[in-house]
Amino acid sequence: MFAAVSFVPRGATASAPMREALTAEERLAASRASSSFASPGEESHNAMAEDLDVARLKISDDALEDDEVAAGALSMARADAMLGAFDGALRDEGDNDDDDGDDDEDRDALQLQPTDIVFVAIAHDDDAPHGDVCVFEPGDGGGPPNVYVHHDFLLSAPPLCCDFVGTAPGGYAGAAPASDPAAAGVAGRAFAAIGTFETAVEIWDLDVIDAAEPACVLGGEETVTVAMDDDDDDDDVDEPSSTKKKKKKKDKKAAKKEEKRKRAAAAVPGANYAERVRLKKESHRSSVLCVEWNRTATNLLATGSADETVRLWDVSTARCVATYDTLHSDKVQALAWHRKEPHVLLTGGYDQRCVVSDVRGKSDGMLSMPLSADVESCCWDIGNDSCFYASSEDGVVYCFDMRRTKSAMAVVQAHDRATTCVVSALCARGALGGGGGGGGGDMASVLVTASTDKTVRVWDANALASAGSSSAAERGRGKKAAASAASASSAMLLRVTPKVGAVLSVGTCSDDGRLLVVGGSKGVSVVDLTAAHAEAKAAVSQADNGGSSSSDDDSDSDGDGDGEM
Repeated sequence: MFAAVSFVPRGATASAPMREALTAEERLAASRASSSFASPGEESHNAMAEDLDVARLKISDDALEDDEVAAGALSMARADAMLGAFDGALRDEGDNDDDDGDDDEDRDALQLQPTDIVFVAIAHDDDAPHGDVCVFEPGDGGGPPNVYVHHDFLLSAPPLCCDFVGTAPGGYAGAAPASDPAAAGVAGRAFAAIGTFETAVEIWDLDVIDAAEPACVLGGEETVTVAMDDDDDDDDVDEPSSTKKKKKKKDKKAAKKEEKRKRAAAAVPGANYAERVRLKKESHRSSVLCVEWNRTATNLLATGSADETVRLWDVSTARCVATYDTLHSDKVQALAWHRKEPHVLLTGGYDQRCVVSDVRGKSDGMLSMPLSADVESCCWDIGNDSCFYASSEDGVVYCFDMRRTKSAMAVVQAHDRATTCVVSALCARGALGGGGGGGGGDMASVLVTASTDKTVRVWDANALASAGSSSAAERGRGKKAAASAASASSAMLLRVTPKVGAVLSVGTCSDDGRLLVVGGSKGVSVVDLTAAHAEAKAAVSQADNGGSSSSDDDSDSDGDGDGEM
């Protein structure tokens, strides 16, 4: 199941991604993990690799214990030579004459061009939670479009959300390259922030292959060493009722804890110590449900959690700079930064409200708008800076204008099931039929919605607002009704079934307005909107001429021309 997807801007990734060097301990762990999946013909190779790694670790430990530095270094060099020969034998396996050609092929396969279309897809399945760095090939040469995994990385917990980050996290200098493990790499410009069922946000370097751990972790757990005394039970004594005595007792406890901390730091002989795992003070207290990087104030990252809070992180220092715990009274499911005002943040929660906040202050939000059900997704209108959209669990899509605070500007029943995603995008004017909303010029704004009904739908932004305006007025008079099916249908430009099961996430490509990446319960796919629209028109034409059509209706496309994985 692909829980979230995000496009990477063109040129952000390194042209030659770095392969991270593994320590002997990491190689041993990888060898043991892979041996359980090895075929009978590979078992002897895995056993040999494990024996060599064990030998290296033992030699290293003996050298440290006996101070036999020279002998240990010589033995380590021999073990490295044996491992290098063994690795080479595994790679070549009787094909020694083609060594140079194979290396060149591998190197070329890892190259990323500035024009490549790259995206991140995070998933959790029966094997392990992981992230895939994928490349989409449009098939311009006449072949079909294709998606392939360039490299992947393992996550510590099942993922829930993800977004591209273009700022290197504080304290991260880049990975050590495999060609020279002693050298520090250079921090890149392509990262992915991933929220999981745990309390931490992991930031991964997308330019590193075989990464063993994230570049940075925001929040989460930490291990602390504390000094333990027999008189710790004194902390449980009830405080006197007198306020003066309470303050005195509190001061004594604080002094006592500080003394314990100093003793632990100085490693006083005779003291008892214990390691405890606890949440960091700045961490979320529950699962991280949404994350978004600020494209304007590039050091800021916003996260929302099931602990009902929104936190702002300074990526450049890897620290939490603000916590908002009064915006919502239930889980925070969605958030979006304003495109032009970097201090304005839109959030949506399971308290059935959307809130617009100015993060420069500690307010409860500048504007709060109610919905009919739990908020699933929200976004700003790319064609109108004062408008934003929100989708709910009952399939309804709302359009709000910050200048009209009494009710929604438009309400449309976009899907029969939960509308999991709502995204505002730019598309070539007239490419999908209709005029499109917003702005002038060759580009027009459209609204993309996705649902657990397995479809992705594209709407004319202006027509959608008109179709939903009468319904919004009815809701203002207390009537629970959505826009009529006929009105909503007139605003819909395209309906696509991308064959990924229930659609959970949609990402738009800022470099190419035609492309969407769609993640679902059964896979991930890249949808070319213009190609899908051409297929839909061809299907309608065939139906009008008396032929059969595989589409469900006149605006359907099954996405056969899309790149799927």
